[in-house]
Amino acid sequence: MIKNYVYHSSFAPYIKGLIRQKRADGFLYEYEAYSLKTFDDFCMINGFNDTVITRDLIMKWAVQRDTEGINYRNQRVSFVRQLSLYMNSLGILSYIPRQTASTVTTVPHLLSPDELKSLYEVIDTYLPDGDKWRRFSMEYQVIFRLYYCCGLR
Repeated sequence: MIKNYVYHSSFAPYIKGLIRQKRADGFLYEYEAYSLKTFDDFCMINGFNDTVITRDLIMKWAVQRDTEGINYRNQRVSFVRQLSLYMNSLGILSYIPRQTASTVTTVPHLLSPDELKSLYEVIDTYLPDGDKWRRFSMEYQVIFRLYYCCGLR
């Protein structure tokens, strides 16, 4: 169900226009409309009355809250980024925040020779319960070696 939020800040006409455009393009744009409502409320609470999105406003909006993770924070900023892009397309020069990565790059754990030896010892000695499943024990040995050697996940 699509909710029609009421926006009150100086950005209200632009937020409504962006939502109208996105929905006309076939997007549901419900969650984004809710997030833009929180941005609208933020502007009202902080007394921001300017008609352009400034860097100062974005930096205040982009502060990560104690109750949210980095992905949610980046998502909030991304929705306002879309609003800035929309306003710029209308000839209103607004600050466009840069996109930031939402995930932390993780380094894969490579097994040491001892860890790898222990893993294969467990796999090589595994016998499933029941006679009809025991024939798979050799297949497990091959499959796990294939997974490890080829880097499959």
